[in-house]
Amino acid sequence: MTQGAQESSLLGDVSRLLRHAHVKNFLLLFTAGGGARVLQVAAYPILLYIYTPSEFGLYAGYTMIATVAAAFATMRYEWAIPVARNPKHAAGILALGVIAAGALAAIMLIAFGLFPHALLAWTGLPGLAPVAWLAAFSMFGIASYNALTYWAVRYGAFPAIARTQITKVVSELVTQLALGLSGLGVWGLAIGNVVGMCTGIGSLLRVGGLRRLAPQRLVRLYALAKSWRDFPLYSGTAGLLSQAAERVTLVALGAMFSPAALGLLWAAFAILDAPVSVIATAAARVFYQTASEIWRNDPARLRGLFLKTVASAFAISLAGAVPAYFLIPWVMHVALPARWAGSSDLVRALIPAYVAQLSVMPFVMYGIVRRQRWQLAWNAFYLAANLSAVAYGHAAGSDIVTLATVLSAVRFAAVMLVVPVHMHILKPPGHAGATVKYPARG
Repeated sequence: MTQGAQESSLLGDVSRLLRHAHVKNFLLLFTAGGGARVLQVAAYPILLYIYTPSEFGLYAGYTMIATVAAAFATMRYEWAIPVARNPKHAAGILALGVIAAGALAAIMLIAFGLFPHALLAWTGLPGLAPVAWLAAFSMFGIASYNALTYWAVRYGAFPAIARTQITKVVSELVTQLALGLSGLGVWGLAIGNVVGMCTGIGSLLRVGGLRRLAPQRLVRLYALAKSWRDFPLYSGTAGLLSQAAERVTLVALGAMFSPAALGLLWAAFAILDAPVSVIATAAARVFYQTASEIWRNDPARLRGLFLKTVASAFAISLAGAVPAYFLIPWVMHVALPARWAGSSDLVRALIPAYVAQLSVMPFVMYGIVRRQRWQLAWNAFYLAANLSAVAYGHAAGSDIVTLATVLSAVRFAAVMLVVPVHMHILKPPGHAGATVKYPARG
């Protein structure tokens, strides 16, 4: 074959690949999410000039409260939305999640409004007390938007999701920059977060005729809650444990050192989250739709799909992580003020954990195959592993970089354990130790 023919064949393969619906959807979400993250990363140097490490340390505590609560707020009913066969049932499941999030927001608003110092005593961040009540609104925005994205995924409304990814970030950054220049300190960060988390909800409410399908009788909602109760019982609790592992560990590390150290560590997580969360979120949403369709029609294919996808994702993640490890110190030295210099070593220490996260976590299928007990068990193990790493580092008197390195290694090992777990739970009927059951029709 001539060189021209080889190039023509390669271009043809690429063209066919880009026409594939799943690839187009991934690229759409990745482009939108990537654009949003580019805006965030571009704004970070400005935000870091406006706000101090201590203010970002308080903000890390604020986001911890909002995100940990949001992980359980909808009781994980949203994971059932793409899986449910009946559109009215899917709309009812969405309503259940939003109602639960609203109830939790009301409880948080009252609790943090009346007893902020008592509730925040364990964090070692007393300066957070005046703004803690705003976390109720951030939590409701996070939980409601996340539930609505699963509704949009059910109908393949990826352009609507892509648009909201941009508008959410823009609204948050503009608000934080404006309020930061006004000298509001942590109030500016918190209010900006509320605005950003609530943006986009209205757009997704228009997807799939939701307003026509959403009205549900309480009797019907109760029946749906009972039918899909394994999601709040297991997936909801697992989500809470997962967020606790991420956020509580971060706050515990900061409390061991200082609010300024917590700010440096928060910056390290934020810098790595910027690219990783874009790719992981786009991949997870497209993969969840694909895996849900396969689950409804040919469950025996799920095991091969999972293994092939994880292997490819690991190779790609590793290829990106190696040059990032060597380039990060130089990039951060050029882009950030001198007071943030300590974050570069923390970023490098955390890279292995993010490689594992990006390779595996977007493709988990506990909810699809209704094996949430395994998810709950793994998340409990993950939380225990994180807290054990922190406790070990504290007992050994480790500095924050060494402790972050230990934490990263523990997270890498724990996440990679998901692969053999999934290979077990995805065994199709007819195999020894099979756990997958074919879904009921109708």
